[in-house]
Amino acid sequence: EFESELEVHVRQPEQRSAFAIALKWTTFVVFSALWWQNTLLEQRLRALAIACWFAGMEFWWKVFTGDETGVHLPHSVGHALSRGRTTIEQFFTNVWWAPLGTDLYFAHVPWMSARIILFPLNVWLFELVWGYYLLLVWGKRAWHYKGNYTYFHGNIALGYLPVWWFLGALHEFLSIYYYPHVVQLGVQLITALYSAGYL
Repeated sequence: EFESELEVHVRQPEQRSAFAIALKWTTFVVFSALWWQNTLLEQRLRALAIACWFAGMEFWWKVFTGDETGVHLPHSVGHALSRGRTTIEQFFTNVWWAPLGTDLYFAHVPWMSARIILFPLNVWLFELVWGYYLLLVWGKRAWHYKGNYTYFHGNIALGYLPVWWFLGALHEFLSIYYYPHVVQLGVQLITALYSAGYL
């Protein structure tokens, strides 16, 4: 019964009632304010870098694989590029989650091998929390897994376990060789703008 009610809620046109609109934007402002108040400049820049990187990765993943139902080879280059997509909802939820899914995760799981092995749990927790938030509050989906071994209204897919392990290893590499340089450049740019009187 909950399944059918939830799917009807998602298929309905965007709710325009004052309460629904207030709930959407109040939660958006609250989450953004909590994120801002509980992070340092370096963490915010790293969160933005992670969200941008994942948006690009998701775009190209869709180009080469099709969608969440499995790998579907494109018919042509144009067809492949037309399949690439990401969402603004995915971007913001990645920004909000990064301090927890990266900084807190690294602090409490200090061993690289353990972080890679446990990384799918990190991803599934993210997908459950923000997947249901988007479904229940915004009536939208930023992702929707279909096929075998998908659970919680298509919010997670156990079949993606190897993908999340690979992503965990890649995340470790980026945390060493990519994110620190992006953060450093961001800090230098902000410092320069502040010194010049633009901030």
